[in-house]
Amino acid sequence: MGLVAHQDFRVVPVWEIDVREVLNREILALVPFVPLMRGADEESIRQGVSLLRKRVMGEEAEVVLALFASFVMTPEQVCRIVRWDMAVLRESPWYREIVQEGLQQGLQQGVLEGQREAILHFLKVRFDLSTRTLDQVKNQLRAVEDPALLRSLAEGAARAESLQAFLAELDGNEISA
Repeated sequence: MGLVAHQDFRVVPVWEIDVREVLNREILALVPFVPLMRGADEESIRQGVSLLRKRVMGEEAEVVLALFASFVMTPEQVCRIVRWDMAVLRESPWYREIVQEGLQQGLQQGVLEGQREAILHFLKVRFDLSTRTLDQVKNQLRAVEDPALLRSLAEGAARAESLQAFLAELDGNEISA
């Protein structure tokens, strides 16, 4: 049909914008970014929150402001200024993704730690190891992050003829890992 659309825009880094100008002119679209702006402090963040509440911008805008404030303030300071509505946060797809990723990492770390503990238990029972020796082996095992390798080392700990044989296997795997 021969129609052509054209749009010009200019990217302005938010940290170059003066926070007082945004607050004085009540530029609502930029208020969630107040914590990142030039001259932002705790008082300007409070003013931004107040402006969002006064103009009924919704809790989501306040959550975005709080998120950016958390980059420049302590969580305690942010909580004193902003009402963190966990219900709104929990409904966010971003929040759910973060939680899911955290759960996955936690589960993986738990599995790895369980495998390491199993190896240490095998070695302690089989070779009557001292606490000092166990701590040394534990430190070496912390370097191993591969679950398959840890499973192999657990089998090696169960079958090893001596602690030295197991340590040789562990040292060989550490080098190749």
